[in-house]
Amino acid sequence: MKSKNRNLLQPTTYNLQPYRRGFTLVETLVGAVVLSILAVAVYQSYAVVIAATIASRAKIAATLLANEQIEIIRNLSYPQVGTIGGTPAGVVFPEQTLVRDGIAFGVQTIIAAVDDPYDGIAPVDNAPSDYKLVEVIISCTRCRDFSPTRFATLVAP
Repeated sequence: MKSKNRNLLQPTTYNLQPYRRGFTLVETLVGAVVLSILAVAVYQSYAVVIAATIASRAKIAATLLANEQIEIIRNLSYPQVGTIGGTPAGVVFPEQTLVRDGIAFGVQTIIAAVDDPYDGIAPVDNAPSDYKLVEVIISCTRCRDFSPTRFATLVAP
């Protein structure tokens, strides 16, 4: 009789599971955890982008509002440039709330008379109010991470 040429030093292996049909519970759980981590990361990045967009829109709206307020003041006659009940007196509201782009902004306007030392200093100076310094401060209490925006200009007669 012929004997099979078999190496007797190597162990014999048997395939106990010839056909695999599907995933085990551990593989399914690991896949679900990996998918969940990826979904949370994508959602967080989406939330950061949306928050940055909202903050940018608020900053742009505040800048446009400040520019609008300064242009309104520049178009007034020089004696009217001042705050109601303030010094110098004028027609500008010192504080108001205005809505732009669906966002409520607090607008504070500060107007101060400036004496230029070039033509003399009061009381020697006949016109101690050479020009006016206008500062517009825009704030938003409901906006997240919004620092007040300040704009200043000089108004001369």
